[in-house]
Amino acid sequence: MYNTLGNFIQNSNAGLLFVDFENKKTLQLTGEVTIIHDQNSTEDLKKTTDTGRFWTFKIKEWVLTENQHNVDWEFTGSSPFNP
Repeated sequence: MYNTLGNFIQNSNAGLLFVDFENKKTLQLTGEVTIIHDQNSTEDLKKTTDTGRFWTFKIKEWVLTENQHNVDWEFTGSSPFNP
């Protein structure tokens, strides 16, 4: 996750994909990221594990897809590497 910030500095274009396994839908967002550095309040540092860095995402386009290609999806669990 932190590695992505360096990528955003080089190229601020980004895409996010949200999968709704239960309803067989996806939401695709494309847009532009802005990095916010040096947020040093105690609350901000706690939220960011002491990095003081956030990013914002400005949506340029979105696409909602329902039952794409009749895929039989099954949610098997969350990644153990996600915080």
